[in-house]
Amino acid sequence: MLGVGFAPSRTSTTGGLALAALSLLFLSSFGLFRRLAYEGFIALHILLGIVLLAALCVHRPMYRAWAWGGFVIWGFDRIVSLGKMGWASRAGKTGKTGKTGAVVEVLGADVVKVTVTTGMKWTPGQHMFLTMPSIALQQHPFTMASLASAASNASDASPASPASDASAASDTNAAREGGQAVFFIRAHKGFTRHLLSHPGPHRCLVDGPYGIPPALTHYASVTLLAGGTGISFCLALLLGLVRDARRSDSAVGLVHLVWNTRDEDAVAWIKGMIEMEMGGSAGRMEVRVDVHRTRRGVETATPSVVSDKDEQGENDALVSVINVLEGRADVEGTIRRNIASTPNDAGGMAVVVCGPSSLNLETRRAVCAVNTPSAVAKGQPPIHFYSEQFGW
Repeated sequence: MLGVGFAPSRTSTTGGLALAALSLLFLSSFGLFRRLAYEGFIALHILLGIVLLAALCVHRPMYRAWAWGGFVIWGFDRIVSLGKMGWASRAGKTGKTGKTGAVVEVLGADVVKVTVTTGMKWTPGQHMFLTMPSIALQQHPFTMASLASAASNASDASPASPASDASAASDTNAAREGGQAVFFIRAHKGFTRHLLSHPGPHRCLVDGPYGIPPALTHYASVTLLAGGTGISFCLALLLGLVRDARRSDSAVGLVHLVWNTRDEDAVAWIKGMIEMEMGGSAGRMEVRVDVHRTRRGVETATPSVVSDKDEQGENDALVSVINVLEGRADVEGTIRRNIASTPNDAGGMAVVVCGPSSLNLETRRAVCAVNTPSAVAKGQPPIHFYSEQFGW
């Protein structure tokens, strides 16, 4: 307790300031605050970090070297990050303007597609930090839905013919210039809301890639479950598996993508990307895509299926791949059907989920209900579960 004759001093004031900054750093680190105000979280942490180190220098001069060490580490991290963004932007410069190309397209009431031309390479399922100076100077993380140098996949197809030589040369040039990173982003507040209201070309700085996505090529079957814009992560894994299968670099016999979305035109978002990567074939791997258009009052998918043939045309190679259903997916039923068709002498089945916490929890419970010790003892292949955090 403070004595009666206590008088504030520079030491006590700066100590209290440092303690307050550290306490606020801790309290504002909880996920709830990040989800409600991500931009505020970033700005507050930078400000409080500077206040903490500066107050420490004054509060205890003997520890000033440690405080300056913190400044140096933070500054080095920022310099490296800016250097990486500058390199990636230089590698991805296109057109006469010499700027990194980023095109923002509005797909729905609150969803945008951002296509960034970059020279960087990435693994399916990784994410990058985007900065668009014309909208905001902050960095925001988003997962790439596309593959690096996706245009070069044509050279991986069956043996080249004279008619395909020009296309292959064009693809090689595209790969040399860099690929296109595609992002599906739902508008919430701040930066993402500004994206929705500012479609068109923008200059963009990228930092990354980051993340260690699961390796799936050794499984016998893979079930991908996505909710909303969680499709970015799952679609990238699907496209990666298709490319590996076409190169005979995968043991996966079945990949099944299940997507819950409330957007009526969601099929159009992904159809072209799947079609480009498959080229009409996924090797010996079977590909299924079920798009569940959710509606209020409809809990599970109805038996009726809206064929993609009716919506996209008769001469489409993906008619047998993409199905559109009304209502939410039956997660446990899907997992049970897929594990039943998985060979028990292979690598088992991988279940990957990316979406809202409700879908994540439902999938966890479904895997536990299906992957029981008694079922495995009877010869059922093991199920391996992977969860990607939705949001930040």
